[in-house]
Amino acid sequence: YREMRYKVEQDLRDENNKLLAAVVCDIKRHENITADVEFSKNIIDTVWKVIRADAEYIALMDVAASSLMTACIICQPSFEEAVISRVANLLETPLLQATQIRNIFDDVLQQRPQLLSDLALDIIASSTRSGEKLTPTRVLLFSRGFHSLVAHRISNVLWENGRTEIAKFFQSVVSKTFLSDIHPACKIGHGCYISTGTSVVLGETCVVGNDVAISHGVTLGG
Repeated sequence: YREMRYKVEQDLRDENNKLLAAVVCDIKRHENITADVEFSKNIIDTVWKVIRADAEYIALMDVAASSLMTACIICQPSFEEAVISRVANLLETPLLQATQIRNIFDDVLQQRPQLLSDLALDIIASSTRSGEKLTPTRVLLFSRGFHSLVAHRISNVLWENGRTEIAKFFQSVVSKTFLSDIHPACKIGHGCYISTGTSVVLGETCVVGNDVAISHGVTLGG
């Protein structure tokens, strides 16, 4: 039984890796990802397909993990809702409930839908560059670096829109929850990987390009 289970799991991982590898190759050949709506949608759909397939397998094989996979991924209608729900629940405070945070995140993503492809690319970066060999599912559920990026990308839009106090509030909560201190004005390109999210400080003047990996203990900008 163990051998059969291992083979099925390995086959699933191999299939998922092939899908992600194909996306990575397409990204390298593409000149402007964010400007191509169809290409961005394909990236999001592929990442979501990989995450759902992995979650469904885990739920089937591990009863103890099934409730987590069901609530956080399988029952979520889309990649967007899965990301928003997970991070909002982690950021909930007595001052701002998860439902309120989800509403704020949703409003921003409606305004800037291209952020979703940035987040999908962040997941690919985390799963392909991490020394821990994280699956996209583990990145979405457990990576503090990814969760920090989600909150920051939302905060950055809020900051640009003049909603500076709520943006700084998210910065403060992220700093305490995920141990990353990223100023809302900081610019971060797509495909970013923050290794652990521990002791990372990115200041107001910091500009991070596309496809950048940031190790723990890094301080950039003023």
